[in-house]
Amino acid sequence: MKKKSKRMWIITGCLIPIVAIAVIFMNNNGSATGAAAEQNAQIAVVERGDTQVVKEGNGTVEVKDSYQVSIIYDSKLLFIEKENGDYVNEGEVIASIESSGLEDSISQLESEISDLDTQISNKDSYGDSYISSKVTGRVKVINAGAGDAVNSVMKEYGSLMEIASDGKLKVMVSAETVLAENSEVTVKFGDYSEEGTVISSENNQLTVTISDGYDYNVGEKASVYDSEDKLLGEGTLEINMPYHVTGDYGTIDSISIDLNDKVYDGSTLLYLENVKNYPGYTDLIDKRNLKIEELWDLKEYRRTQAITAPVSGIISNMTATAGMTVLKDSEFCDILDNSIYQLKAEIDELDIDGVKEGQTAKVVFDAFEDEEYEGVVSKVSNIGNNTNGVTTYTVFIELEGTDRIKSNMSATAKIVTATSEQTLLVPIDAIQTVDGKKMVSVVTGSGKNQTSEMKEVTLGLVNNTQAEVIAGLEEGQTVTVISTKTTDTDIGTQMDSLRNANQGNQAQAETN
Repeated sequence: MKKKSKRMWIITGCLIPIVAIAVIFMNNNGSATGAAAEQNAQIAVVERGDTQVVKEGNGTVEVKDSYQVSIIYDSKLLFIEKENGDYVNEGEVIASIESSGLEDSISQLESEISDLDTQISNKDSYGDSYISSKVTGRVKVINAGAGDAVNSVMKEYGSLMEIASDGKLKVMVSAETVLAENSEVTVKFGDYSEEGTVISSENNQLTVTISDGYDYNVGEKASVYDSEDKLLGEGTLEINMPYHVTGDYGTIDSISIDLNDKVYDGSTLLYLENVKNYPGYTDLIDKRNLKIEELWDLKEYRRTQAITAPVSGIISNMTATAGMTVLKDSEFCDILDNSIYQLKAEIDELDIDGVKEGQTAKVVFDAFEDEEYEGVVSKVSNIGNNTNGVTTYTVFIELEGTDRIKSNMSATAKIVTATSEQTLLVPIDAIQTVDGKKMVSVVTGSGKNQTSEMKEVTLGLVNNTQAEVIAGLEEGQTVTVISTKTTDTDIGTQMDSLRNANQGNQAQAETN
């Protein structure tokens, strides 16, 4: 069946009666003449009701996920049980095979697993119960405390402690005076005054070092003076060459040193508990698990002498034929998981606004138009596809698979992007644009006493058949509806005008 065009769908929608309409053919004398024969005037009662904005797109479905079936061991294909397009259950045979040398590979794996077991039994599964210093210096920063998880402290601070590994602190100041490297200066902080040495002077910045001391704390404000006691600048004390004490696992049981304590290479800094997941131990466990999985696969391969389906689905991308030799790790086929399908619907650029992830979509397939399926918008592409001057955007809609749905079927999706309940509604053909304003013709009286008056209205939601009136009309009033012999382009232009003029109102309605 040939699919109706978008513009034809709009024309049909405009002719669907939405509110009670009384047909009256009229001119000033109450009868149709001249051009009025081509333009039928009707009246409609302004009534309250529910309306919604629906965005529509067409596309084809395909399975969302697929699984690759690879060859476990070099084999010769004896007989192929399934072909592309066939459905296969998990564990079902796809092809029968013949493999030589399989026993040797199984024996080799079993030997490797045995060696790993020996290494694991000799490995301390808990690792070291303490962390020691690798340098000599003073501990100037302690980020950890008893009860802290080591990995949490590392994530927040980048280290458990910091040690001044060269026995020096530094202060960096902005100074207009340029001093040569190794020049002597004075650094004053708190109640202390220390001789300092300039180690660099560039870009109006001096870096000065002093000898570390027990009472000297990093982060303390410091001032630098030249040999004539002239203030060069101010900064803060920092570790000149910090050694970062790190760790990976466990909980800190206790800290054996205090801030500013002198430590040496080998000094114990922290005692730990619950030091599980010791890297050397877990690496061996992980390696053994991989070997076990490989051994299990080979033994199952030996038992069945077949390539079996790891999941249920549809066979695809199979190119091998009976009698071929296939190599280990080569791709044999794909299995398409038909439990979840994905519709890629193309939606016009004029309609894509308002379409978002998580919205519900009603999906109808061309093959069975009387059935409706429910899906959910999973993604909206930000890149448009321009074809013959028309730009569309791909909207991905996920829906559950059934036996009737097949890959590459054509379907139409309708997505409700906005709704309004019990608001004033008029037919879309009652709206006229006059000097950029939205107007309706309000009818009063009847017969020879019938008159009409143009009134400006404020619109809310607008779809292909109805317009929501926010202001300008009252319930029970009657308005003129013009049904004109127009082209698809005329209808499209009218809809585009209404949509653009009221985009702000629709956005506000969705927000509210």
